[in-house]
Amino acid sequence: MNLIMICDNSTKYTMNAVPYLGSGNVTKGMVAADYFAKKLNETIKNSNGYVTMDNWFSKVPPAEKMLKEDKLTIVGMIKKNKREFPLEFTDVKYQE
Repeated sequence: MNLIMICDNSTKYTMNAVPYLGSGNVTKGMVAADYFAKKLNETIKNSNGYVTMDNWFSKVPPAEKMLKEDKLTIVGMIKKNKREFPLEFTDVKYQE
C-alpha cells in the first residue's frame, strides 16, 4: 500500500492523504492519477493556490479543469509523448 499525499510547502504538514492499493482501487470510472489529484485537491479547492505535481498527475485536461472549476494553478512536468503536448515543442523542424 502507498499513500498519495498533498502537503503544504511552507509548513511541511500533510493536508490530505489517500491510500493507493494498486490497480484494484475504486476510482469512480476515472483514470487513477486524475482521481487522486481531484480527491487530494478537495482540501484546497477555490484557494487560488498553486499545486506542484509529478508527471504521473500532470496532464493538460485535468489541469484545465482544476483551473476553471477549483481555481488552482498546476505546475508539473508533462512527458513529450502525450497527445496534449504541442508538436512545435518537440519537432526539430519547428525550432530555429
